[in-house]
Amino acid sequence: MSSPISLRELLKALGVGGSPEILFQFGTHNLTFGNFADGVPDFGTFKDTFGTGEVLHEQFDPIFGHPILTAAFFLFYKHFLKGTDNGGLATDFCTSLASLVADNFWTGHTDTHTLTKESLHKRLTAVHGKLLSRESLLTFHDQGRAGVARVERSCREVEATFLRGPNRKNAPLLFFIPAGEVWDEGYSDKLGNSHCVMPYRFHYPPGHPGPQLSLDGKTSVTDLNNVELFVWDCNKPESPNCRLVFKSNGGQLDFEYFPNSSAPQFRSQDGLTLGMMTNGDYLLADHDLPFSGPLGLTRFIIDFLLSPADLQITDLNGRRTGNFDGKLRAEIPGSHPCYLVPGAYLLPSDTPLTRRITGTGAGQYTFNSIIPDGGSVVLQDVATTVGQVDELSMNPDQTQLRFTPGAEKTFNLIVARQVGDQARAISIRGVGGGPAADMAITTSRELSFVRLGNPAVARNVQVQAFLFDQKNNKKLDKQLALVNVPSKSDLHVQIQNWDALVANVQMLQP
Repeated sequence: MSSPISLRELLKALGVGGSPEILFQFGTHNLTFGNFADGVPDFGTFKDTFGTGEVLHEQFDPIFGHPILTAAFFLFYKHFLKGTDNGGLATDFCTSLASLVADNFWTGHTDTHTLTKESLHKRLTAVHGKLLSRESLLTFHDQGRAGVARVERSCREVEATFLRGPNRKNAPLLFFIPAGEVWDEGYSDKLGNSHCVMPYRFHYPPGHPGPQLSLDGKTSVTDLNNVELFVWDCNKPESPNCRLVFKSNGGQLDFEYFPNSSAPQFRSQDGLTLGMMTNGDYLLADHDLPFSGPLGLTRFIIDFLLSPADLQITDLNGRRTGNFDGKLRAEIPGSHPCYLVPGAYLLPSDTPLTRRITGTGAGQYTFNSIIPDGGSVVLQDVATTVGQVDELSMNPDQTQLRFTPGAEKTFNLIVARQVGDQARAISIRGVGGGPAADMAITTSRELSFVRLGNPAVARNVQVQAFLFDQKNNKKLDKQLALVNVPSKSDLHVQIQNWDALVANVQMLQP
């Protein structure tokens, strides 16, 4: 298949004027089915999203119905990508659709208009999952922080790409994203205000001198007032009239987006800006799990909540990250709210942090924290009500925790570690505490022991251990004890031999 060509050479011949574009043809290069909100995530799509080299499928054996280590994020991946039609978070799959159309165009496909959702469903789910990668989360957070000023930069980057000559790798994808370092809560919850389209043509008003490149050839220096940018939009997959209109406003470039209508759907005046990522960077490049990353790059802790609750995180200096008074904040150096993912945050991996979990409704939440070296802490099935605050203090390597519930409650604790070739986990079901009886948890880095303080009422707990040895393909799952932990006593679980799950469970006085 031959690749389509741009109008770059034609523009050179014209000298001025013209419309930088690619030869995108409706009825050939567009999809004919529209956007959707029902993904089909599974372990196969997870591997396709992040690569089999980074994902160990053996880690996905459940422990009491809850996965461990990397799989703790897989739980959230599935919750996000099953889509709102299935009770998930993703409101649509626009990014996967836009990148598919762009990639098919630049690889010379002329059958895109004949493709069906059914034939692409899993592929589109996996591609959309790249929005949860560290690369996407960091890119869109940083672009959003640039505010409305990012509108002009994104537009000029797209125009310059068209003038230099686009190709499969540098073909631009355009994103409508929340503007500003502090995002209104409404924008994180109204995911419909984030959207992705594929640009294909600029149109300049009568009398416009035409497009121009900067001296270094990297950006345009065109007057963008009243310029239109036409895009393919999966919400209107057969319409050639979806377009952005740019307006100069006192030194600032604003935009309005018209999806084949006379009324704008998105506007910079409503707190949105334009993000940009190339097809090569989004679709073709390798993407990392958000808490991992190549050597030499900053790695993160990732915290996320499965509702109904909000997460507030503070450091020792009182700086905040999370949802405070309806605003998403990222004051802690190196912290990032996760784009499109309410209740999820990338956090620095070398800083002691305190988490406050505030109920937003009556029900149960699950809190997950994953650290880069393969450890995780999960507080599972924690009851909450509107306004109730639970507080968790945790050191960076998750070996020292203190949990203070806002009311007397019982829940489950899972701690896990990657130690060499082994994935290790200990689950303690039925733990708990209250406002005057916080729960202290101490573990070793290799998970040879867990000591859990129980200053509250006596509790019946179930202790279980799980091992997967990747090198030897060995799996063990063993109940260690079903015991009563008296009030004001410590539960001490010592794993004497992980290879055989030989353990000692006893009560100790604090």
